[in-house]
Amino acid sequence: FFSRKLCVIVYPLSVHCFRAPSSMATDTQARKKQRLDGGSQGAQALHKEVLGRMEAMDESTRNQFMHLMTQTLDKYATPPSEERLAGQETLEQIQRELRAQLAADCMAPQEEVVYPKDGAFADYTPQNTVHMDNFLYSDEDLIDEMEQEGKISRYYCTSAACGHSRSVARLNIISHSFSEPQMQFIFEEVLRGGVSEATRLLDVGSRTGALLYYAALFTPIGHVVGIERNNYFAALQQRTVAAHGLQKRVRVVEGDILGAEGAELIAASDVVVMHNVFEWFCADQ
Repeated sequence: FFSRKLCVIVYPLSVHCFRAPSSMATDTQARKKQRLDGGSQGAQALHKEVLGRMEAMDESTRNQFMHLMTQTLDKYATPPSEERLAGQETLEQIQRELRAQLAADCMAPQEEVVYPKDGAFADYTPQNTVHMDNFLYSDEDLIDEMEQEGKISRYYCTSAACGHSRSVARLNIISHSFSEPQMQFIFEEVLRGGVSEATRLLDVGSRTGALLYYAALFTPIGHVVGIERNNYFAALQQRTVAAHGLQKRVRVVEGDILGAEGAELIAASDVVVMHNVFEWFCADQ
């Protein structure tokens, strides 16, 4: 299936994009080349010229210039549309609702995690790792507040005698959901110009539904499907979708992507997105 799909697989540390259908790939490459050959080169040349002039300035003049440029950039910034603002308000409401329903680590009751034995996360263990959700807890001030309230910790004891030891190390933090900047990058950069109302998007292991809500609120994609094998998270997404009237474009399927239903969903999709679902929640086989 993947040989003829635009499949975006996003791990916490990297992005892998598989080949799109030939027509979409050709169009996307042409647009990218046009941008690089035109606006990008002109912007780079101008940027180089400005940096050269700044290097020649004394410190006082340079500071004044940067202050003036900051004021000027505000003038040219494009304000968000009313539709975008409304979507952001809805997304933030969803985030508040989910935070109220989930534990601080955003794990489902009795959920089992499979810690990777090799690769980038081979040294992550239950003792030195904390699970957080980047979609719900990307605000550092909010995380600091949770730490002060004792809901989370950023450090763990590395000594057997923790009560009398100062041997501590920073915890590894792992997220099983996309952050807003990651989702913005997927839709506005990786998939720029390649989606429409007819596009069918599949999120494998949709978990809290972050990608589903974002796609419905900020993109023209008309068919958004999330498949989630954990019944707790599947039900959570279904309630959220219904509560915010997104069911016309969003559907949540409780099931396993490795089963027959998963194969059918992949075959019917134009875009497939995954976020470390096999790495942390499936046995080695």
